[in-house]
Amino acid sequence: MGMRLDMVSGKAARCAAAALAATFVILCAGTVSSYAGALSVAQKQQMIAEQKAEEQQMMAQRQTDQDAAQETVDEQIEKESRIPGVPSGLTVTTSVSTSGISADNVKVGKRYVTLKWAEAENCEQYQIYYKYKTDKGYRIYKKPVKKNSRKMLFKNNREVFLAVAGMNGDNQSNISESVVIWPGYGDYVNATKIKFSASESVIYTGFTSQFKVDTTASMLKTYKIKWTSSDKKIAKVSQSGKVTGVANGTAKITARSHAGFTVTKKVTVKTITPSVVPDLTNLSPSKAKKVATAAGFKVSVKKVFIKKKDMNKKYPGVKMGKIMKQNKKAGASLSKGSTISLTYGDEIYYCGVGSEAVVKWAEKVAADDSYGYSMGVYTGRGLDRLCPYTNSGASKDYDCATFVNAALAFSGMGKDFMDATVKPSPVVRGVRDRLVKNGWKKVLIKRSYKKNGKTKYYYSKPYVKELKRGDIVLNCSCHIQIHAGNGLDVGAHNNYDGRSGDSSGREVSVNTSWTGYNEVYRYYGNIGK
Repeated sequence: MGMRLDMVSGKAARCAAAALAATFVILCAGTVSSYAGALSVAQKQQMIAEQKAEEQQMMAQRQTDQDAAQETVDEQIEKESRIPGVPSGLTVTTSVSTSGISADNVKVGKRYVTLKWAEAENCEQYQIYYKYKTDKGYRIYKKPVKKNSRKMLFKNNREVFLAVAGMNGDNQSNISESVVIWPGYGDYVNATKIKFSASESVIYTGFTSQFKVDTTASMLKTYKIKWTSSDKKIAKVSQSGKVTGVANGTAKITARSHAGFTVTKKVTVKTITPSVVPDLTNLSPSKAKKVATAAGFKVSVKKVFIKKKDMNKKYPGVKMGKIMKQNKKAGASLSKGSTISLTYGDEIYYCGVGSEAVVKWAEKVAADDSYGYSMGVYTGRGLDRLCPYTNSGASKDYDCATFVNAALAFSGMGKDFMDATVKPSPVVRGVRDRLVKNGWKKVLIKRSYKKNGKTKYYYSKPYVKELKRGDIVLNCSCHIQIHAGNGLDVGAHNNYDGRSGDSSGREVSVNTSWTGYNEVYRYYGNIGK
């Protein structure tokens, strides 16, 4: 009974509340109706406009939010679908230092290897791969990295092939071209960069040029330089570095070492036009002759001996042994059979000034087997074997006196030595006279002996062990040399092959000190001090 009463009373309460609410709505409606009725037409229009503007603003914000959400989705889809690029420019360096390597790794001979590469497109990170020569395929080297380099440990003196792939999410690119390393082999062998030692910037169609690179990397005996051309229709290159001009235009020739280091040279290929003077500068004399002949001209070639520093100053970009200048301008039209005069430079070593420079110059020439021995005009053999400083068109040969005189001349030891650049070639006595005139003094050692219980004194030439580096030892009747110290002399000795140059390596060389001298001259001036 109690429950029934509660239900009835609850229903009555709800009815009362509903009636009260209806009364409130009626009152409010009446109030709004009264308020709207009180508004002017202009106020009603303004209120409607404000309501429309608010609705438009809400719709615009809703569209902006939808666009932003869609853009985020699109970016995510694109990011997940992009294929990463392949890393390029792969290079490696090794270090034989054990700094930072654990003692256990040092014991087993491990060394650091640093792999570097150019960043690729669409790459979030990079995966490194490696394999040994006996492996069939690559192995993964640890976890991927985000930067474009990595330092790794590999065992010393074992070949390792390395490659890199780009990664973007679950997508991975093809692996890069591999590089070869041999940690610790030959000390820094993999860190050695390469540079062109011989190359031409201009090649004519149908002609070839042998490109070469310099490097101390001993692994090149196993892994050769890889040669490529950017445009084979302009210039093609063989795997030995021989470049052939194919058609007019420019191409880039690239050499790549086993370790990934590259050098690039741009070459211009030109067509030979008959009766038009070709550009022969920076060609070898033999190549210049062939090109000029193909254009219908005769050639006269002259060699000039020049210091390297002067060469760089007067003929920038031109190398020793190449054509420095031509008397007929490239592009000029000449009748067939005309003669073009060419001049090329050959190096005369420069080692500074002073007596030490004299020895250094002599040692450099002795080490260069393009210099040989000749008695010049006095041999009567009819050979072109004059000292180059006496005749710029002659071969690179010296006799003993001209060799010492040249060393003195090119080391700033006095104008008289350079003035000896006239025929006939200087003889030993002539060199000695110039030494005396230019601050050199004869060396005599005071010695003592006992006679009848008394000490007597006399002066004599120094023994070999008493000579100093830079002393000039001579005997006017036969020979002259430069003392190099430690019981050695450097000089021009004899002709062993009957021709210019030194095929034997003995004609101009460093030898055990000559004991046949009877005079020694030492420099006491101020040059070079």
